[in-house]
Amino acid sequence: MAEARKPLEKYTRNAFPEERALEAVTYFLDFLRRNLAVEAYVLSEEGFRELLRKSNEHLDEFWALDQDTEIPVRARTFLLEGRGNGVRFSLRNQAGREFATRYGIPREAMQNFVQDLVRLLLRHDLLREVEGGYRIPESTLSWRKGDGTPRLDPLRHRGGIGAAG
Repeated sequence: MAEARKPLEKYTRNAFPEERALEAVTYFLDFLRRNLAVEAYVLSEEGFRELLRKSNEHLDEFWALDQDTEIPVRARTFLLEGRGNGVRFSLRNQAGREFATRYGIPREAMQNFVQDLVRLLLRHDLLREVEGGYRIPESTLSWRKGDGTPRLDPLRHRGGIGAAG
């Protein structure tokens, strides 16, 4: 995905190796995934109801989901601008600030950079437009078995990227 370098090079005026550009795209998509900006049936109202029904059909009452106490987990929407209850990626949140610092995006260019990145991801079907925003299509997620070793998550680890744990 050599095309991923173009938005980075445009706003930073630096040459970006393909691996570094891919790392930046992965960082952004991981942020959306962690915030459940994913278009998946199980994260819809109907999907959650079906999960409750199947849970009650196939599991005993000790293990089944309790429809009176379980809170449905629903997909969120990534918002580029405007108001609403969605996920944002900007200098106002830790992930956006960390991204701008790590990849050298000037503060004044961050909003335009994110818009260009979204257009790029839409062209490659790594993002889809949904009601009022964007989500990652479930079909693009890759599930891989880990080896059990905890991975440092720079977005959730206090001190940010490169800090000792």
